[in-house]
This record gives sequence, C-alpha cells and structure tokens, in this order.
Amino acid sequence: MDTTYAELLKKLKALEQQTEAARKREIKGVVARLREAIATYDIRAEELYPDLQKPSAKPRKGRRPQKVEGSEAEISPKRKM
Repeated sequence: MDTTYAELLKKLKALEQQTEAARKREIKGVVARLREAIATYDIRAEELYPDLQKPSAKPRKGRRPQKVEGSEAEISPKRKM
C-alpha cells in the first residue's frame, strides 16, 4: 500500500522537529570550536567578514537645504513635497 499524503506530512513534521533538535544540540559545539579558533589565531571580525564596512569615524554631512524660488525660506531636503 502506498503512503498517503497525510502520513507523509506527519513524518515530515517529525523529521523537522528532529532536525531542529539536532541543530540546537550541535550548534553549541560548533560555536565553542569557532570561539577557540578565533582566540587561538587572534582572528578579527574584518578577517571573517571582509565585505562588511566599519562605521566611519566622521559623521556624514547631510544635504544642504535648498532655497524656494521667490522666497527667502529654506526647505530641508526631507521636507520637500
């Protein structure tokens, strides 16, 4: 007899629970090994993730407000309509 859709769904749910439990159990060891290697080799974040940029030491300058024609008032770029 063939396995029904409902039976397969039940098996799938059980497997998903088992895989999540195994992941949680194993991840602790993986993280411990990573931390040990990072400490041993003095690895910096930039070496692990070279594509990530460090935040700039200088704050960014915003755009200058623009004058409205025929008016002395200035409008902030964020307030333009």
